[in-house]
Amino acid sequence: MRMLFTVVPSGSHFNALVPLGRALQAAGHDVAFATAASFKTTVEDAGFGCFISGPEWEQIVGDAPPVGAWVQSAPGRLPTVRENVDGIAQLFIGGFGLRMVRPLLDVASHWRPDWLVHGSFEVSASVVGERLGIPHASIQTGGINPADMAGERVVGLLDALRLSVGLAPDPGAEALYRYVHISAMPAAYFGEAAMPRNTCFIRPGIFDRSAGEGLPRWVEGLGERPVVYVTLGTVSNRMSHIFRTIVAALRDEPLDVVVTIGRDQDPSYLGDQPPNIHVERYIPNSLLLPHCDLAVMHGGYTSVLSALLEGVPLVLVPLFADQPGNARACARMGVGQVIDPEMLNPDAVRSFVREGLNEPAYGIAARRVQEELCKRAPIEHAVHRLEELGGAP
Repeated sequence: MRMLFTVVPSGSHFNALVPLGRALQAAGHDVAFATAASFKTTVEDAGFGCFISGPEWEQIVGDAPPVGAWVQSAPGRLPTVRENVDGIAQLFIGGFGLRMVRPLLDVASHWRPDWLVHGSFEVSASVVGERLGIPHASIQTGGINPADMAGERVVGLLDALRLSVGLAPDPGAEALYRYVHISAMPAAYFGEAAMPRNTCFIRPGIFDRSAGEGLPRWVEGLGERPVVYVTLGTVSNRMSHIFRTIVAALRDEPLDVVVTIGRDQDPSYLGDQPPNIHVERYIPNSLLLPHCDLAVMHGGYTSVLSALLEGVPLVLVPLFADQPGNARACARMGVGQVIDPEMLNPDAVRSFVREGLNEPAYGIAARRVQEELCKRAPIEHAVHRLEELGGAP
């Protein structure tokens, strides 16, 4: 079968889709991605075909990182769930969606995929699928509860997107999850709220070694003291003041601290550090986290899922997008603590890290989630589900 994935030009969004794409390829299916021109090389280097379809980040949010009213609703207060979802919808449906749906419609009309596959935020695939009669699968790629996508603001944006290709309104946003929804999230991630009835739960697949990175040799010498990992992912890592605050908080603690600041950043900007502070551009989470006792991070989807898969408790500083939702979920499950970024200071960081390391409940909860995830069916289960629904031989 032909499988057309859609994605905005973002490493974190793309990486979340790669495991299923590769599993489909291994099963003999033809997999291609539709995305912005700047991301073509990234897609092809990962082994997939690529169709140019959709805008660049700069066309939607300008030269600044994607922060604004949808990030932090007021000083000292994380956005509410509704504010968070509505803000994300404005960016990804009202921004990317409206610019991507027409080019994607052209691509799908000519290539005629058997399935359209999209992440939680890139919803134009579902609209194009409905327009052309092609089944579409959604993949949970962040801390936005599918049930929250039926809010008035989101539905209005979705209906505008549908109207742009001649589709009738969908008052309950039911078309988003009409065929199958794939999720690697823990069952308790969204509390009591129900996932779509056709959700296919799978064991997480992590893709974080796109450039062939490995573990530095010095990692083998860690372990005599607690190891704390600090990361802000692939977008938030531009916020150097947060790294400086966290490093200032932990440099004199009896810990080994591993800080990864991003492939595009220079470790020297943090200045000289004592021997217990190890600063690197990038180390794959899947390789480093098994050596860690605690992780301090921004709350990005892939980073959180990587930590939960290794049973590592968290201290989260959610900055924007779905990060507040991921942080709330981790706090609710008991696997981590949340620091409001407006309240971030060295004393707060030290206090939260000490509690995370000294209070056994966080580690116990994290290992409980790890056990649940490891018992799940592998990603091939989702492949079989798509094959069955798509009528593959």
